[in-house]
Amino acid sequence: MWIEAAVLLLILALAYRFWWTAGPKQQVPANTARLYFFYTTWCGHSKKAMPEWEKVKAALASNPKFGSTTVEPVEVDGDKDRKTTSLYEVNGYPTIKLETSSGVYDFDRMVTADNVLAFLRKTLGEES
Repeated sequence: MWIEAAVLLLILALAYRFWWTAGPKQQVPANTARLYFFYTTWCGHSKKAMPEWEKVKAALASNPKFGSTTVEPVEVDGDKDRKTTSLYEVNGYPTIKLETSSGVYDFDRMVTADNVLAFLRKTLGEES
């Protein structure tokens, strides 16, 4: 009896964990994506990545469409917005995540404008 209960709890915990991390964290309208840049002001890696992030924002300001999706850049200071940082399970800085209506995608390369834009093209489609 105890073993069955423990197995059931484990299955429920794993199912909840998969659902929580696989789906979008916040409501995202169809054909829209949010590109989150999580950083802190004290982190050397964040300071080094900031000029590249500014290039990404400039590129998105001139052409925010990838395929049929409009990308909105969002900056999150990890020290000032711990709630959002926790919601997206950010463990280090800088971190970039793309959120669409179907889920959250982790960017896992060196933060350069070229790499981030390539990630958007690969995930969402070519620029319109």
